[in-house]
Amino acid sequence: MDYSLPTELIAQRPIEGSRDGCRLLVYEKADPQAIGDRLFFELPELLNPGDLLVFNDSRVLPARFFPVNERSGKTFEILILSKVSISSPNIGTQEKQTWNALARPKRRLKSGDRLDVSGELSFRIIEASRDDSPAVLLEVSSNSRAPLPQLFERLGYMPIPPYIRDGLSDHRDRDDYQTIFSRNVGSVAAPTASLHFTDSLLSAIAAKGVHTAWVTLHVGPASILPIREEKEQAADFLRESYMVPKETMDLVASTKMSGGRVIAVGTTVARALESAAIIEESGHSASGSTQSTELIISPGFSFKALDCLITNFHQPKSSHLLLISAFLGEPAAEMVYQHALRSRYRFLSYGDAMFLG
Repeated sequence: MDYSLPTELIAQRPIEGSRDGCRLLVYEKADPQAIGDRLFFELPELLNPGDLLVFNDSRVLPARFFPVNERSGKTFEILILSKVSISSPNIGTQEKQTWNALARPKRRLKSGDRLDVSGELSFRIIEASRDDSPAVLLEVSSNSRAPLPQLFERLGYMPIPPYIRDGLSDHRDRDDYQTIFSRNVGSVAAPTASLHFTDSLLSAIAAKGVHTAWVTLHVGPASILPIREEKEQAADFLRESYMVPKETMDLVASTKMSGGRVIAVGTTVARALESAAIIEESGHSASGSTQSTELIISPGFSFKALDCLITNFHQPKSSHLLLISAFLGEPAAEMVYQHALRSRYRFLSYGDAMFLG
């Protein structure tokens, strides 16, 4: 599915005021010709006692840096992705680790190049892939006693997408681009459907008799690349780690047994639940341990776990949009997006939301 997205509809900041004050488009398959326009804080009115909301508790690592190459004097953009291994033991206060990262412009980097972030943190290029991928392997060095993730939190920038203020984050994004319940660090992008939830909204949902559960899926580069670029990357680069606790799997099963609805808050939750369901269907256990997935949900996919989906409006030609087409069917997905465009909804990460049932 593709569509034309006017740049003026791409939200550059969250809605002013409370997080749950954004608009909420409502579409339910039981009434395929009706589309509702509501506000997000009205969500409890759409929920039934016994329903289950499932959230992603992954936390974004603010690990975008703009270091200077000691060889060329040029400034580069580095986005830290995931730790590979400890490349050398700690010596005194010095720590060195190997991390996967994205680098731009990568073509101007050579193996062995050193990039300085600050007096406390520096990078060395171990390997720069020879293809057009921005992927590099870094040795990250620190002269600080603080663990590297703490240094990233203090020295790094929040990796907001390039369509938001050209990817240049500020102090406001450190709060705006994290969910209120983020706790497990590891994502390069926020699970944006969850950005709309507030403590008061969660309380109202609980008072309605709706249950909540959690998964952890660390958003990797697969979720921020166009589909064409996804297919050009190696499988290891696209794989994302996730964990579905046994309690969540049990709640999903009991909710379905009792006639409630399993509502995924975001496409990351949908992918985690459906990946786990595929494993469970094969006769293996998917709960309580870290798994990996490269699942792309596209039209023709048979959903086994979720009944409803809360999500933002996604980029054209993205895997997230494919998932929406798979869940609603392509004609309904196109109708929903055309309504959102005509009604001037705010799109993408800081934009408005949909409830799809």
